[in-house]
Amino acid sequence: MTPVSASDVERDLAEEAARSRLRLRFDKVALRVVGALRSRLAAIVPEGEAVLVAIAAPIRRPTETAASIEALAPRASAGPVGETVHGNDVRLRWIKGARANMPRVIAFVHNPGPDGERLLDLAEARVTGAERPDQRSASDPS
Repeated sequence: MTPVSASDVERDLAEEAARSRLRLRFDKVALRVVGALRSRLAAIVPEGEAVLVAIAAPIRRPTETAASIEALAPRASAGPVGETVHGNDVRLRWIKGARANMPRVIAFVHNPGPDGERLLDLAEARVTGAERPDQRSASDPS
């Protein structure tokens, strides 16, 4: 099975986020931090797993923010992480059981607000092949 690139998955999820009225950022700083995270974290995420990252903008210290998130990522393997990093709300979620063709790192920068968890929910559903949370049947209690 051909691997799917992180940018392809992120682009698809960005379109889905826009339909869900989640506000993503694609400015130069956001793209630079996302690129740095992809390259830094890919080496520590094993095959069949993925790390998902949501960062609230604006990012005023991109290099330091990316390095701090890299240091936080291993903690996410034990459970979701939510921290303030250099003034940015950061959410990380480590997924065990990612589909084989999915990228190991998916990262988003979003406008301030509660969008981080919702973005991670959408990304997790995509990476694991699970049903999206907003598409579950009314009889499903979860």
